[in-house]
Amino acid sequence: SIFCRRSTGNAHAHVEALLLPEEVETGFFKSITDLLAPEAEGAARHRKQTAGYAYIRGDGKGTSPFSAGLLAMDSVRHLDEVFVKSRDLPVASALQMMRALLSARDPEAPGRAGTKGWEDQGVFLLELASRMMLWNQHRAHEIFPMFQGQLVRMLGSCEARKSAPYLLERTLVTVLRSCIHLFDDQRLRPLMFSSLALLADIPDFIVRHISDRLGCGVAIILRSAYGTFDGEEWEGMASLLDAAAAYGPGRGFVFDGIGSCIEHARSVSKEELCLGGAGRQVFQTLLVKYLDGTYEGDLSYAVPATRCLELLQQMAGEDDDTDADPAAPAADRFREIVGTLHDACLSTVDGEEANVFALDAFVRYLLSTRLERLSTDDAFWLLEEVLLVQPDPCADGGDDATRVRLVEALGRVLLAVVPSLCADRDHWDRLTTVVQRTAAVLRENLGSGRARHLFAVTVQAATNVCNVMCLEGYDGGVGFGTWAGERLLQELQAVGAAGGSTRMVEAATRKSPSTT
Repeated sequence: SIFCRRSTGNAHAHVEALLLPEEVETGFFKSITDLLAPEAEGAARHRKQTAGYAYIRGDGKGTSPFSAGLLAMDSVRHLDEVFVKSRDLPVASALQMMRALLSARDPEAPGRAGTKGWEDQGVFLLELASRMMLWNQHRAHEIFPMFQGQLVRMLGSCEARKSAPYLLERTLVTVLRSCIHLFDDQRLRPLMFSSLALLADIPDFIVRHISDRLGCGVAIILRSAYGTFDGEEWEGMASLLDAAAAYGPGRGFVFDGIGSCIEHARSVSKEELCLGGAGRQVFQTLLVKYLDGTYEGDLSYAVPATRCLELLQQMAGEDDDTDADPAAPAADRFREIVGTLHDACLSTVDGEEANVFALDAFVRYLLSTRLERLSTDDAFWLLEEVLLVQPDPCADGGDDATRVRLVEALGRVLLAVVPSLCADRDHWDRLTTVVQRTAAVLRENLGSGRARHLFAVTVQAATNVCNVMCLEGYDGGVGFGTWAGERLLQELQAVGAAGGSTRMVEAATRKSPSTT
């Protein structure tokens, strides 16, 4: 990141600085050796007898394992060699070492944060502490709480945010790395989520430069544990995913993480792993932002985002883990997704390919929803403000792909929602207006000419609607369905295309039920 590039030191320089005589007596190593044995149990003589002291300072006959490992390093990839033996230390000694590593460069210490090399050394010590934590996973429930406490302190440090952004970045990476490796330990889950929650509060001017690290880490955690999150944990993950996706470097990682979870959830049984309603809602919210350009106006993910939304709706229809109807989404979520997909259908900004894909996803999403269970308001909204809002027919002889798919969807939706809506006579006036507007759409489509594909599709869709609506029992015997079918038949008769509906020849003589 930009903060790393600004760092002018290197690992070996940090080690040499830490091993200066004055540091050994008063600084980093002094803080470690003073902690390795409490003064109440004896002073220097007793300290030299502890395993921790021997590991850090040696036996007096040669270089200690700790300092020898540090001085032998030529890059950070050898850091594991430094702390491999810490697995065998007593827990008390391991905790003391960890505390010394993390507190030796305290960002809140007066006058220290601004000194030359201080931030680089703090990053180096943090890396040592991180490697030590990972080498002690077998007793993480004893070590991690103290480790996490120090990380929380760094993340919340005003001084670190102001003068040590590189240290703050590496603290973020350390939190993510710890969660990735330790997430299976249920005892540590509350601490991990409390640490992750702090990542969402890191200032934007820092996040924009490290969104790739945030996005990658959160995506790995998401993929490995999405089936175990509860509602509150999903809210925390949603905040982090949204923060990472807000900037280009992290956007791809977040999208890949969402897509991977969806594909995995579809490939396993619900008994084995289930995404759940809370997870689907989080993914739907994020995918809509990818679709409508919320993230910096970036529409490059619009096409795959529509496919993911479609898969989520299919999963909702198949999911029976709740008494509520999972395929009848809440009004705000349903309108948000359908409205965004419809806008994408009408948009020509992304070219023909994206437009056609959005059309297919829009129709599949609608048909995977249990339309007959939509609320009255949602049903009328879908008809009046979505399906009956169509682009003008192509004047140059184009294939009118948008109108073709919309008239197909309009017919399917009408057949699904009219029976429940017309059961209440209070809705008849509004339904009559919907039918008249539908007739106007059919008239425009049929006026395009018999040679056009739009003409043939409109005749087929309208004929099917007319026949079904006039079936006995379709509308429960109230008569509205018969009138609506006959009204639409008039448009077919006007162009001589009513051959498939000969059983409804008397259509033109019927009156609107709203006036009787």
